Amino acid sequence: MNKNRALKGLNYQKDKLLDTKYFKDAIWVFQTASWIQDIFGKDSPEYAYIGKFSFVYEHLSGESDEQVRRGLDRRKKDAEKFIDSCIQTVKLKGVIYQPKVNFLQKFNNIQMFGTLLGIAAIIFSIGIWVGYTNARLASFEKSYNISNSDTASKHK
Repeated sequence: MNKNRALKGLNYQKDKLLDTKYFKDAIWVFQTASWIQDIFGKDSPEYAYIGKFSFVYEHLSGESDEQVRRGLDRRKKDAEKFIDSCIQTVKLKGVIYQPKVNFLQKFNNIQMFGTLLGIAAIIFSIGIWVGYTNARLASFEKSYNISNSDTASKHK
């Protein structure tokens, strides 16, 4: 992922956060976590933070509606600060580079050596078998006095 695409995705998530028509819930958190994973990696502190984030506000039974609203607004402001922090980090630091892995990198040296040794043994065995078969065929032709010139002259 490049820097511009990362910034576009984070700004999109921030716009959804600030949009009053969009309901802030676990879906927003999951989508944001997906972006954060692609941008910073699974082992990043940003990913750890968004993984624990929730818009659920547990209030006490004695709290007024105003206190509950302020608690929910605080969650929204925390999310907005987090997204702003991620945008700033991408602008200054960039995005994580995900190296491409080919299929040979999945194997260690011992596995590679064993596989190559096995393939070499199979090829060597096939060579021995072909040589042995050719020797038997030559021996058979010699014992019955069959030659290529004899068979060619009979077909004329």
